[in-house]
Amino acid sequence: MLSWHVFSHYVTTSMDRSPVTYQTFWVVFLHQEPTFFSILHLLRDFISFRRLSSVVAMIFMIATMIFVLVFPTFVSAMTGYTPVTKAFIQNDIDRLIPFSDFKVLAYVIHDGFRINMTTDAYVMRPLEPSYADPVVWHGDERLEYYGCYDDERCGLINTVSSYVSRYGFYGNNNTKSSWKNTTLPAPALNISAYFIPPGSLFGNNWTDPQTQQRPFNDLTRLTYLLQNQTYPVSYVESRGTCQPIVNQYQWGFSFTQLFIMVALLFVWTIGISVMWLRARHRLPLRGHPEVPKGWKAVILLAEAMDKELLEAEIDAHSLRDQEVKNQIRNHLQGGSIRFDACLTRREVSFRRGFRNWFKYNRLLEQTYANKWWLTIALVSTAPVLGSMMSGLYNQPGGVFLLSIFGCVILGVLSALAIGSTLRSRLFMMSSWFLAGLVVFIGVCTSGTLEQSKK
Repeated sequence: MLSWHVFSHYVTTSMDRSPVTYQTFWVVFLHQEPTFFSILHLLRDFISFRRLSSVVAMIFMIATMIFVLVFPTFVSAMTGYTPVTKAFIQNDIDRLIPFSDFKVLAYVIHDGFRINMTTDAYVMRPLEPSYADPVVWHGDERLEYYGCYDDERCGLINTVSSYVSRYGFYGNNNTKSSWKNTTLPAPALNISAYFIPPGSLFGNNWTDPQTQQRPFNDLTRLTYLLQNQTYPVSYVESRGTCQPIVNQYQWGFSFTQLFIMVALLFVWTIGISVMWLRARHRLPLRGHPEVPKGWKAVILLAEAMDKELLEAEIDAHSLRDQEVKNQIRNHLQGGSIRFDACLTRREVSFRRGFRNWFKYNRLLEQTYANKWWLTIALVSTAPVLGSMMSGLYNQPGGVFLLSIFGCVILGVLSALAIGSTLRSRLFMMSSWFLAGLVVFIGVCTSGTLEQSKK
């Protein structure tokens, strides 16, 4: 409806200089939505018979009609439901075990009986809550272990990491050691590790004093645990498979199609806006209160056809409908219809309008006068973007940068928009700065950061 409303207005302004065919008039002024045949008829008339004054406008009209026609199909194909798939591991008896049942191993305490644990006490590495399944680690930075502060979930692994950082691995330290609040006699606990990812866990960069190697930095040592049995990563990779879950579906959409749709809608919006502005500045026709539509368009079309058929000595009443179409196409070149009324305004030049705007606008002058305020806002964006991109937004330092410098940016914008004197602008900047401090203190004291770390 919107496209046809703009098309009818624009074609009306174009008909002031170049007439259109009967078929073009019929499609533009008497239709409300595109069809496959209307697109073909309009394309044929533009190419073979009469075209509009602007070739770009003709191409845009045809492209818009095609876009509107395929829009429902394109949007419906963009989304859909797919079966939910889960990762499974095929064990030695050909049974599929959910990968979510496997745990990622970090350490093993070989003499765990000394601290009231089993002989080979396995210490699992907790995953982030966003991961439903364990992960086959391949150096993805997002899977680095940044630490966990939940004692119930991460207390044991943090204790082991702290212990081996002080007393080393394999129990080679022949001294007393402290485990939590208990003092253990020599030697230290015999603890070894599997693959330790980079991050806060100790062991990734540990060098064995005997071999001068870094054994826990080897990806092939990545090991999983299921029912007290270990499985190396090679076993998981060779026997892993993804299977659909019966009667479970998830909704999704195609990002590529969504991106294309947004780009096409953006182009359509710009084109329709330009056509509407050009037509808006030149309408209405003199003596016509509105652009002809409906019955009025039928009357104008009938008058034009009756006049041209009489001049060409074509008796439409004695001919079949197809014969009338052939006569109009062959002898009248599709027919010709135009408005006799003149436009109320002359042609509008957007290029000249933009040139005059830049010539007489004081934007550059205002920008130079407020250069220091704009510099403060521009510099303040660096710590805001840095804290967001570095992942520090859930750390106290990152929250401080976001709250303070974010409010500084808002303070500069509001000061330039509302403040007229230096004193008023400084007052608004101070108010926003204090608001940033309040936000920072409120976030730190609310426990939100601690919850995000768990």
